[in-house]
Amino acid sequence: IQETYAEAIESLRKEARSMLMAQTSGKLIKLVDALERLGLAYHFETEIEEKLEQIYNDEGEDYDLCTTALRFRLLRQHGFVS
Repeated sequence: IQETYAEAIESLRKEARSMLMAQTSGKLIKLVDALERLGLAYHFETEIEEKLEQIYNDEGEDYDLCTTALRFRLLRQHGFVS
């Protein structure tokens, strides 16, 4: 039973990683926030850092107020300073 659970966990981890790498802009910000709130971000530290670097360097995107505030909080939380 333990092996079955381990395989299921690994497949879900791969699926979440592919979702994270496929997302862009607003949906990505919300996905990173959800992963952090669920306590799963430690599984995807390098991917999250890469994507946040991408978001930080992309100044041309126009977000709504909620997404802008979330972007600001996540970038500050991860050490990106304007």
